[in-house]
Amino acid sequence: MKRAFRVIGRISFLLLVLILATGCAYGPFSSQRLDELHVSGSVTPNDPRYSDQEWYLQAIRAPQAWFFLQTIQDRVKLQDVRVAVIDTSYQLDHADLVGAFVIEEQYDAVKNINKISKPIPDEKHGTHVAGLIGAIGDNEVGITGAALNSENLKKVSIIPIVALPSSGIGSEDGVVRAIYRSTHSTSGNIPTITGGRADIINMSLGGIGEASPILRGAVQSAQFNGIVLIAASGNKNRTSIDFPASIPEVIAVGSVSKSANGQWVRSSFSNYASATSPTAGGVRLDLVAPGGSAPGSEKGILSTIIGDSYDRKKGTSMATPLVSAAAALIRSVNPNLSPNQVRQILVETAQKIWQIDGHPDRRYLDTEWQDWHPMYGYGMVDMDAAVKRAYQSYVFASSSYSIYDEDLGRGESPALWLPTGPLTILVSLDLENATAREVVDARNEIRDYGFSVWESGDGTVLTIRVPADYPGQLLLDHLNALPGVGHATQAQPVSF
Repeated sequence: MKRAFRVIGRISFLLLVLILATGCAYGPFSSQRLDELHVSGSVTPNDPRYSDQEWYLQAIRAPQAWFFLQTIQDRVKLQDVRVAVIDTSYQLDHADLVGAFVIEEQYDAVKNINKISKPIPDEKHGTHVAGLIGAIGDNEVGITGAALNSENLKKVSIIPIVALPSSGIGSEDGVVRAIYRSTHSTSGNIPTITGGRADIINMSLGGIGEASPILRGAVQSAQFNGIVLIAASGNKNRTSIDFPASIPEVIAVGSVSKSANGQWVRSSFSNYASATSPTAGGVRLDLVAPGGSAPGSEKGILSTIIGDSYDRKKGTSMATPLVSAAAALIRSVNPNLSPNQVRQILVETAQKIWQIDGHPDRRYLDTEWQDWHPMYGYGMVDMDAAVKRAYQSYVFASSSYSIYDEDLGRGESPALWLPTGPLTILVSLDLENATAREVVDARNEIRDYGFSVWESGDGTVLTIRVPADYPGQLLLDHLNALPGVGHATQAQPVSF
């Protein structure tokens, strides 16, 4: 049975593999490596329409992320990342997307052929979404994508896959074929591709109701193969999330707009979650990003469209590729991160925009979900914080491996360096025996690691939540050696 499916961009409708960094010049938790997390600055591309984009790219802190990545890329070999955009057709020769598309991987899942037809004049959605991720930046042409893709930082490519016809309304089976094509070099009767599967799948589309078992199976297969899946929550102003965003393995993205007083609020069209179902497997929202309007940009988010042109559109379709670009740059820094680890980085570094004084939705802080909000998920994506967290995960992993390789290569068991999480660590600061400066330095260093850290009301205890695949024992040993720390120990999670 074929079910209605439509594009959402129209309002009218860490097991972390330890990096083999033997001979690493830095020791574990080296301050020299971690000092790079303090790098600050921003990139201003020379694209003539960049000034029309700045409001939403600054909101997700993309220019700061670009600066950081350009700073570290001489030390860390940033990896090439492929984002499969599953959408309507694309202008593959758009002047601002030349070099961004992986032309040899193009696929039409509606017709099941390895050739994408040129889009008709009204078919703008796919090209718009692709440009938000991968438009070539700093090339004195048009706009820049959220991944920048400049000559100095070109790491993200777009695999163009058509899953919906020009009307924007199609069927679930096209989406299923598109996901399988992004996951496997060949699958059943799907034409063979050159062999490079996607790292990220962007789906700015959705349907109302529950996903079918076959679609859920395709999503689960993709995640099992290491692909991060990201989809739009929907544009019906409903307390429900469209599928495939509602599938637990998919990161669900809503839209925010900038109000006249400068606050970021849920876009009036954006679907949101039930306040009683935020847990995995329930109807939940993960993240938000700009997909609506701002004073002076009432028509929405500027990006590429057919005819070598540009236009503004609104929708959770526009918010979703901004999150996909952040996920792509995370994977560029540390390609060994699993899909769940990428999701964890995105949600833990997200901006809690509803917590600002005077925010109209701050009332939800009276509920038990202070870290999560039914209208904003875990917050608005913060690309700068996310790529720095990914870099921090790279530093920790490469350091722990190199120490075992160089210093413990005399037959000692490597079990100390194996993952020990999921892990909560309690750190008691030594207020009696340490100097005030040592305590402050210890507190700041712990926060600089990039983990989620909570501080007790009296400031004497820090609670660190460490992702599942970090070398927890190594971190404990390091913390217990820090001046200013009295004692660090693993804590068992407690719920009530």
